[in-house]
Amino acid sequence: FHNMTPRPLINEVNSSPLLTPKRSKKINDDNDMSRKNKGDYEPIPDLEEGDVTIEENSKSKLTPEERYPNASSKEEASLLASIDDIIDNIIPTVNPPLLPVGKVGISDLNGFFALLKVPFFTFASLVFGAIIVIALDSPIAKALYPYVAAIASFVASLPALKKSFEDASENLVGTIETKIKGLFDTVDDFANTGVSLVQDVSDKMDAMFQTIKPTLDLAGKMEKQLKKIDPNIDIPDTKDVEKILEACSVDKITSVFTAMSKALNFVDKLPKPLHNKKLFAKYIIHPALGFFLCMQLYNVFVSQTESQSDLDQVLDDDLVSGDKSYEDETQEQWALIHVACAGFFASVVQITATFISSQKAIIYKQVNKFVLTFSDDMQSKVNDMVKPPLTSLVIDNMMLLKEQVIDLGKKVLDVKKPLEKIPQPPF
Repeated sequence: FHNMTPRPLINEVNSSPLLTPKRSKKINDDNDMSRKNKGDYEPIPDLEEGDVTIEENSKSKLTPEERYPNASSKEEASLLASIDDIIDNIIPTVNPPLLPVGKVGISDLNGFFALLKVPFFTFASLVFGAIIVIALDSPIAKALYPYVAAIASFVASLPALKKSFEDASENLVGTIETKIKGLFDTVDDFANTGVSLVQDVSDKMDAMFQTIKPTLDLAGKMEKQLKKIDPNIDIPDTKDVEKILEACSVDKITSVFTAMSKALNFVDKLPKPLHNKKLFAKYIIHPALGFFLCMQLYNVFVSQTESQSDLDQVLDDDLVSGDKSYEDETQEQWALIHVACAGFFASVVQITATFISSQKAIIYKQVNKFVLTFSDDMQSKVNDMVKPPLTSLVIDNMMLLKEQVIDLGKKVLDVKKPLEKIPQPPF
């Protein structure tokens, strides 16, 4: 993540939902108050589980001509509408899509049972091995069998544990990596959108100038005649308008977002094990596997210590009675089979725990928490590093440009009327 840099900018509008500057979260409808009065509360959607509906906060659907009916031409109305768009949209709002959190399905449970096949067959083999050890009646075999059984049970569960841990790593760390890369790409998309908005204004301005150019050229030639008709007439000049737009250069806009991208560091907001998959294996997977093995061996040690204590008591009783009872032999034999059962049970518990922790239904909810944290940090950077310069660089200039365009349109209309009264020379 530390070496992650923004992709090269392209001057095109990206249609990603992240680029929409203004969003609204549709959680309650217009009848909320009546529901509360009736005591009929609806469940509140969980933002972290990704089930909040996001919809566009659309502006009026009026056409440019309907929004600006007094414009001198449809090109001027279109330009004014584009200026409104850039004023409203140049400051982005970070609103990344969240991951949908589902539930564990039948296919997931089938996968879980598949993980238990090897441990189950190993358990059956260990039970058979316990019977052989009992038949051999070797003190050394009886002493070593519990530890061999514990290690064998653990080794048999390793493939299942490894798969669950790898799924958890991919679902958690891999998804976070993808989300972070997407957020960096979004900064580039913000810049491209800003450039596209400025370019759209520039294109609309060129179209308007092409429309009024014949009138302005004719007014320049007929300036003396126009002054005779109206000494106070003001022949419009487009240079002032052009200078305002030149101040909103593409390089200045992209540099603002580039600086923001360099300032972002999402990794610092993550626990170290989640920085990448290698660190996840180092700090989570390997210690967990070592812990599982140690617990298996520790349980055997405790069980054997207690069994030895009971056996010593039985031997003392046998020495007193001078005979070894059938119940004592049976208890000693069943103790070995119990060791195999305990190892299998421990493996099932470990596999179940890792399987549950690797499920997307659980992991995606945690990922959404990180995404919300990232987006809050990103929005903070937008407010601190993007909003101030773009307000002075783009919004203020566009508001001034809007006034100049409206004034230019009025002057063009004022010039057109007296021009119609002046006889035009034949061509």
